[in-house]
Amino acid sequence: MVSKTYPTDELNVWIDKTHFDHYQNVSLNLKVNYKKVIQPEKSNKIKWVLKLLSEMAMISQVVYSANKNNAKAVFFSSLSPVGNLYLSLIIPLANNSIKFVIALHGELELSKSNNWHKRIENIYGKALRSSFNKPIKNRKFLILSRIIYNNILKLSLLKPFQMMFIEHPYIFTDIALEQLGLGNTSPIIFGHLGVAKFAKQSQLFFKLAEAMKEYVINGVVHFVVVGPIFEEIKPYVNEFVSYNETADFISRDDYKVKASSLNYSVFFYDEESYELTSSGALMDAIAYEKPIIGLRIKLLETLFDVHSCAPGYIFTDVENLFNSMKRIIEEHDLNYANLVDCIKSKKALFSTDAQFPSFKLQMEEFFVS
Repeated sequence: MVSKTYPTDELNVWIDKTHFDHYQNVSLNLKVNYKKVIQPEKSNKIKWVLKLLSEMAMISQVVYSANKNNAKAVFFSSLSPVGNLYLSLIIPLANNSIKFVIALHGELELSKSNNWHKRIENIYGKALRSSFNKPIKNRKFLILSRIIYNNILKLSLLKPFQMMFIEHPYIFTDIALEQLGLGNTSPIIFGHLGVAKFAKQSQLFFKLAEAMKEYVINGVVHFVVVGPIFEEIKPYVNEFVSYNETADFISRDDYKVKASSLNYSVFFYDEESYELTSSGALMDAIAYEKPIIGLRIKLLETLFDVHSCAPGYIFTDVENLFNSMKRIIEEHDLNYANLVDCIKSKKALFSTDAQFPSFKLQMEEFFVS
């Protein structure tokens, strides 16, 4: 979208090579600067400190390069809360004609953190709020959902002039055609996409499988977690769900294979946990054309209300969802193809082509503000 907004300008991309390799099919005229990104490891404090220090060093390099080369704009696709705060401190040192745009993701949830029992989250939350409070006219935050944009305003975290928003774009061409379709034929596979953790109420997925154990034992249905399981969820695991024993993230290729085999994607997200963040797993469900089963929250309501069809089933509460599973299983052959057709129609809403006009207009307005 940036390249289409500025088709005659030179684009300099600073990126880790392993990340850029996922986009080799994207035909852009880019000058690429490969930078090694340090990946933090759980419980490895040294790695976390090194990651933050390297992030600040790279931010400095990007801002210095932009200033030196009279760049029009600088886009950060993601920054940690500490990185965001650091950037807010050095932007005033750059030419004020340079526009800075920072995309915000799951770290937004940390801006609500005021839990002294989680010291690191609390520090990150303070860093993020402090960066928001800096009055910087040539900086905007890119919010990846109208719902999240409205919630930010409701919580008074940012003012309208500090933000621009689009719906979360997705490059669907990253998924091969053979990985789409109707999923497994028998048994019916219900999947939990992404990390299993309390914030997603993932323990309920295991309880659902146990409630459906008769169908599992008889080979009618199968439940699978496509991703790692956090330690906090392990007391809830049972023999009715297939999952990886380790907490390590699975490879992208393995994720694609497992996600493509699903028939349904199941979500137990509540309103509070996804008030300020969109869901990558939900976007994957749309990308892989897997009908959705979930609770009635704004994040899902918007998806279900757009157009006239429903890409799955949403329920008012957990009990209603549990009680409806038998009907979903029994009516699978009758309804499933229609659900898949519906979710295919939703994909167009989240394509980069669909979001580009809004992005371009907001960038043009930013430059004249």
